[in-house]
Amino acid sequence: MDIVRFIHWLRLAILSFVTVAALAACAPDGNSSSNDRDEGAPSDVLTIIPPADRHSEATGALNVVAPGQASATGGVGAYTFSHDAPVNGFPLGATIVTWTVVDGTGAQSSALQTVTMSDTTAPDITAPPSMQMASTAATTMVNLGTATTSDLVDPNPVVSNDGPATGFPQGTTRVVWTATDASGNVAFATQMVTVLPMIPGGLSLTPPAAITMEATAPLTAVSLGMAIANGGTAPFSITNDAPMGGFPVGTTTVTWTVVDAAMASTNATQAITVADTTAPMITAPANVAANQGPGPGNTSVNLGAPVFSDLADPNPVVSNDAPVNGFPVGVTSVIWTVIDASANSATDTQLVTINAVAAEMCSSMAAEFVNTIYPLMATASPQICSGCHVGSTPLPTTNNWEFPNNPPDATDFDLFRTIAAIDSAGQSLILAKATGIGHAGGDRFPNRPNDPDYDLFADFVNRAAVCQPDPPVKSPPRLVLESRRRMRSTRSMRQSTIKRPSMRRSIPSWTD
Repeated sequence: MDIVRFIHWLRLAILSFVTVAALAACAPDGNSSSNDRDEGAPSDVLTIIPPADRHSEATGALNVVAPGQASATGGVGAYTFSHDAPVNGFPLGATIVTWTVVDGTGAQSSALQTVTMSDTTAPDITAPPSMQMASTAATTMVNLGTATTSDLVDPNPVVSNDGPATGFPQGTTRVVWTATDASGNVAFATQMVTVLPMIPGGLSLTPPAAITMEATAPLTAVSLGMAIANGGTAPFSITNDAPMGGFPVGTTTVTWTVVDAAMASTNATQAITVADTTAPMITAPANVAANQGPGPGNTSVNLGAPVFSDLADPNPVVSNDAPVNGFPVGVTSVIWTVIDASANSATDTQLVTINAVAAEMCSSMAAEFVNTIYPLMATASPQICSGCHVGSTPLPTTNNWEFPNNPPDATDFDLFRTIAAIDSAGQSLILAKATGIGHAGGDRFPNRPNDPDYDLFADFVNRAAVCQPDPPVKSPPRLVLESRRRMRSTRSMRQSTIKRPSMRRSIPSWTD
């Protein structure tokens, strides 16, 4: 192994000696290259290896291209690389980029890279619109208009056409427009020119055909076409009075006018019909859920507002079929409808859910009636309900509203809640009498705005109208019933000889 290592070392020493000798022989006397070293420096020569040459398609006048990264060999210490590529991008053609490396001793090495930008993309060209005109001679001079062009690299490509220089013959001629950029890329577009036979006689004007189209907005843009002049003296000036902002729904008459070189003129008309058969759009408000309102009537709900639009009508009419007097308990479908000025319509549905409210027990309200509500009725001002509801055996009260008992008790509350539950135009009959709404001769009992206690009174009336009667009392056990029956039988036998007056009591009734 020592012999092998010695031979390998000997080969490296001989190779290094030969390389240094060759470099010394090539260098002129008294001069040093950029890779020269002081005596005693390592024998490796600093060498830079540039990135490979780049070739890219141009996308503009200046093109940002990453040139890559150079590498280096030899030298001493860390390498510092730099290059002189243009900061703003590479122009069309070949650009030489110089790469430089500096090592830790300040030695330098340079190399070149070529970055080439090619333009093989054809320009864009749009020919002027095709045209028609009347013949003025064997050949007719025609103003073809101007083609529009663009190119990625060349801002001003050359534009030309093959239209006949001496004028167009009668019939249809195909004109080919050509755009050529600075790199020789070519694009083509075609324009058709029709020269109609000359019609002898006075000046006349043929308008474009009538047009019917669907509305796309309150004012719809329409491409009218071209009117054609015949006879008269060329050249002609043709104009029209079409509205600048577009055409409304319906039929609009466009008047075309031609004036020739001799100042003769004539008119022709074209009908433009814009139809609106597109239905509007509507989105109903969000579904609504609410608890049942007080009293026997339906519940009022704020439905919200729908969202709607129409292409041609900025203000379509919106309506819904919600019940006028409020919503009953359960789910009700409300149909929202939008109708535009052309009678196109659309609908959407909103669901309204009214949740039933559990009523309170009537027995729990009797004390409130006796202690709070009846005194309000007794002191209502003004007291107009003089002698209105009278029972069969009335006992007069302070405000002349007759109850079976004086002062009133739970029995009178039963009479009160019976009348409260009577529906009168969607509200309790008692409140109808208090406000005069839905019942003749109102302003009875506490009423708004005369009495500040009306809200308290109305709330109690509505609660009373839906309160639940107490469930029937269960019968006592059979053994107890039998014992009571025997006691009554014995008492009856003892008193059979005593005659008692009738104790039957009349049942009160309410009348107007």
